Amino acid sequence: MKSPSIDLLNFQRENGQDIEPSATAFVLNSPANAARGREADTLFSYLVLTGNAIDVNLSDLELQKIISDAFFGFTGPLTSALKNTIEKINSMLMDANLRSTSKGAYRFGCMVICAIQQQRMTIVQAGPSRVYQLGSTVREFFDASLAGKGLGISPTPKMFFAQAMLSGNDAFVITLEQPIEWKMIIEGMNTPQTPARIKTQLLDGTSQDVAGLVLSLSENLVSQPVNETVNIPIEPVNTREVSIKSPPVSRSDENHNDQPIGVIDKPASRRRQRSSNNVEISSIAGSLLSAVRNTRTFFSDLGDKFEGNLIHLLPESRADISGRSISQTVGKVTAVLLPVFVLILAQLVYSNIGFDARYKEYVDLAKSQISQAMSESDPSVKRSGLNAGLDWLKKAEQSSGQLDADTKSIQQQTLLSLDEINKVQRLDFVPSLTQPLPAGLLPQKMVASNTDLFFMEASGNQVLRYIYNGNTFDQDAGFKCSIGEHTDTDGQLLSIGRLIDIAPLPQASNNPAILLAIDENAHLMFCSPSGEPKVAALVIPDLGIKQVGAVALYDHTLFVLDKVGKGIYIYYGNSEWDFADAPGFAFSEQIPNGLENANELIVGNDTISILFADGHITNCGFDHTTGVTNSCEDPKTLIDTRPISGSDPSALSNLSFGQIVITQQPNSSVLMLEPSSRSVFIFSPGYFELQKQLMSSGSANDPVPANKQASLMAVSPGKVLHLLIDNQVYSAVLK
Repeated sequence: MKSPSIDLLNFQRENGQDIEPSATAFVLNSPANAARGREADTLFSYLVLTGNAIDVNLSDLELQKIISDAFFGFTGPLTSALKNTIEKINSMLMDANLRSTSKGAYRFGCMVICAIQQQRMTIVQAGPSRVYQLGSTVREFFDASLAGKGLGISPTPKMFFAQAMLSGNDAFVITLEQPIEWKMIIEGMNTPQTPARIKTQLLDGTSQDVAGLVLSLSENLVSQPVNETVNIPIEPVNTREVSIKSPPVSRSDENHNDQPIGVIDKPASRRRQRSSNNVEISSIAGSLLSAVRNTRTFFSDLGDKFEGNLIHLLPESRADISGRSISQTVGKVTAVLLPVFVLILAQLVYSNIGFDARYKEYVDLAKSQISQAMSESDPSVKRSGLNAGLDWLKKAEQSSGQLDADTKSIQQQTLLSLDEINKVQRLDFVPSLTQPLPAGLLPQKMVASNTDLFFMEASGNQVLRYIYNGNTFDQDAGFKCSIGEHTDTDGQLLSIGRLIDIAPLPQASNNPAILLAIDENAHLMFCSPSGEPKVAALVIPDLGIKQVGAVALYDHTLFVLDKVGKGIYIYYGNSEWDFADAPGFAFSEQIPNGLENANELIVGNDTISILFADGHITNCGFDHTTGVTNSCEDPKTLIDTRPISGSDPSALSNLSFGQIVITQQPNSSVLMLEPSSRSVFIFSPGYFELQKQLMSSGSANDPVPANKQASLMAVSPGKVLHLLIDNQVYSAVLK
């Protein structure tokens, strides 16, 4: 495929009239001095600036040069070069916004850049935009999480990367605010059309004020030579001052063959306004220069006096030689001490003025961002704005070491507002174990009753018990619950092998056991507060139980997952925890796929849910009367009720859950642990609709380690949540 010729049609309509577009658009061909790997690239840029600042502008050729240097001067992967270009523009807008924050003036940007390499176009969007590719089919490039985000808002701009394969006669439509009618119109444009025809159809299809751009590629036209204009008028070099400084473009550079050109821009008068900060900096610089002069004079006078007095003390015959030597020595000492003194003075000046000025700029920008976000009605836009405000507060805290009381209060209120949007409930966790778990102990499972915590070792050899003392949990050194030979209910010895799973038991009248454990051979062990455990062998079904994976209790019914046998067996027991009968098989028709990778099992009022090693859920309807499942949803879709898109790292589809438990009736809920964030997500049973997310307070006094994962979770019947982090348990009451 030849290098395609490119036509741009940048348009904007207001009050029914075509006006000069406010967006800047141009195409840059690779210059002769392009970095390695950029020689054959073609770059397209589309930039829209919004805001009330009139001094945050660049001339057309200045903007071209900045983008050209950032992209074509970057050696490395294409995506890194595109990212570097976006970050360069973002950094300039950020710096300019900081300078103009005292005037309440800001400028934010939305940018789309595309790099063309042979038959592939790499697209990067920074800010809320839509890109459509019109070819044999229509493709849309859009990320909802970019809403409310753009350039000049946050130190780390959010970007969306995509790739489009080119067929030779493609057209692209770029728009920021898309009228509802455009989607249907664009989806019908699946044949080659001229940019003018595409523009006409778009404008005829809606009466709204709109802006957009049509980019057309055609390999049948004459290929454009490198560094020449691509069907785009060129605006003369603008000599006016700008507030974002870039390397000046000399007159010889304007006509040089290495200068990539081709710009569409809105002609407007732009002039720079001096801020009060510039005056303050000039004053500081003058004071510092005066201090340097005074310091130089001081050391010079001191050297002269020191030299003269010392010469008088020397013998006359050595005065001339020593005088010269002393003069050199004093000069050397002065040369060393003078820069040190100036550095100390500069540090003191910056510490007392520079830090305070930058801190105030960050805080002012944060307040403006938060105030604007709080006025938004769209939760997703509000969420993005509040996050951006918190980013500025973080920079303010980093610049000064801490936030003042008023700003700290704003930060806390912003976090509360974000928690409300994100459905986050903060809990006050406290350390619960009097002594941490023994070093080297690796618990595989943790369960809880109202008075006990139980830990099953990863080796499957034993279970440890910790008893609540009214404040914390103490280890019960006398608790016996381990593998080996134990007596069954008939007085016969039964060997208990490696333990697979455990479940707490309410005490029965004739069975003092408080914990049920199952081993790899489907043998049950009932562990009591005192004395030896009792054991029993489950009745094995005709097909056998090949590998016990997990168990679940519902009322007095025991559900046993057979991973290799790919089934769930149901044992009906009595109030004394006696499971004497043969089991039923839970699946009458559909058996979920991949049961060999299942990790955990929970049973609700009318559902059976299975958690797999990769974090996905299978949910099956279950009738306790008949003892069989009906339809299964595999995988089960988790319903996120927050304003979060699928591309957001915190979206449910991007999380990996490590554990699942279900609380008892009434008001039963499903809790799922996300280990890396130490978060517990609460869902409605069966429907798996997110109700809220539980997190620690995150305050300065929060005992939960911020940089550690939560390995295990347990919930007591009394609704106390326990998290195991390292070798300590942190507990909080569910509200």
